[in-house]
Amino acid sequence: MQKLANHPVLYKNFKIFTFMLVIINLIVTTALFFADRAFFFQYCSCFLLFLYFLRIFIYYYLDFHVFLHDFCYFSMSIQTYYILVDQMQSTDLFIVTFIFTNGRVLLGLYLFSDAFAPHEIINYTSFHLHFFQGLASWTYRWHYLTNVPEVDVLYFLKVSLPFLTAYVLEYALVNLTFDKYYKKNNICTVQDYYLTRAMPKGTMTHSFVHMFGKNFVTLNFYIVNYFYYIFHFLIALMCYQYYYVHTAYLGFSFLFGLYRGATFYFNKWQKDVYE
Repeated sequence: MQKLANHPVLYKNFKIFTFMLVIINLIVTTALFFADRAFFFQYCSCFLLFLYFLRIFIYYYLDFHVFLHDFCYFSMSIQTYYILVDQMQSTDLFIVTFIFTNGRVLLGLYLFSDAFAPHEIINYTSFHLHFFQGLASWTYRWHYLTNVPEVDVLYFLKVSLPFLTAYVLEYALVNLTFDKYYKKNNICTVQDYYLTRAMPKGTMTHSFVHMFGKNFVTLNFYIVNYFYYIFHFLIALMCYQYYYVHTAYLGFSFLFGLYRGATFYFNKWQKDVYE
């Protein structure tokens, strides 16, 4: 955000725009949830697409465009296709979107410490891109679809592993292809971000990733991530089977975002007061 802060007028307008967007979205989301569930899903997908294109503009300006290749956007594209194109007809796509949005995507809210900060465009879009996908899947799982299949973990794996494998291979191919370009231009990749923030020194994952030396860090990183995604299936399965587990998980995620937002504002207030 420092690059935006160097342009005071643009930075100020982004803050005003974000605050207005938050309030309008809260009103529209609440109204549609109770008035028209079918249109609520379409609104969720369209709003996420709007945030995605907004983020393309912001990240391109900040040289963060590499992060647009993260898993949450892959999950968002599948959910958008399921709602807007498939019209929520495919059982397999329903399962895949449920797994991804309540597994890796919603847990990403904790991994990236997303904050519900109504005037910070980066924080707000990060929180919303993770949380809104889970909210949509919670709504059509428990309050809209009537003939949902009874599934187990093997069925979860069967329908989602092809999508997951395709994403991991494509992600690895793109990053390995542009690896020299990223290093030459000092561009931080998602892999670099994870290795420094999510897998700091002293953790078991850091030890595994570096156990065979620097030459195998990238390979081990993708192996860890692949099994990390599979681990999320268990969380998604619990949410799929039990309404109260899913509701508590979603509610706690929202409270976590609020807590991070409150912490953000308190730290900023404390800094302003003592400086």
